[in-house]
Amino acid sequence: MLSTGLGFAGTVESQVNDQGHNPVKGYRGALFLAVGFCTLAIVINFLFVRMPADTKEGWDEDDLKQRESAAPKEQEKARTEKVEVEAV
Repeated sequence: MLSTGLGFAGTVESQVNDQGHNPVKGYRGALFLAVGFCTLAIVINFLFVRMPADTKEGWDEDDLKQRESAAPKEQEKARTEKVEVEAV
């Protein structure tokens, strides 16, 4: 895709620059083509690329505080389960 865009820009540059007498005009035409391609890419992105909203639970600040306060209890529970498994 990149080589196609470069080919288009080269064609625009060579056709717009008055047979080499005005190179800046050719560069400007290639620049405008690049800006048009970028604008088209952004429009396509907004129209067709969708990301679902993140609805996972446990990522809010309140959930983090709740998890931190529950962490010592869970560690103690894990230690008692480990002791029970070793006893068996």
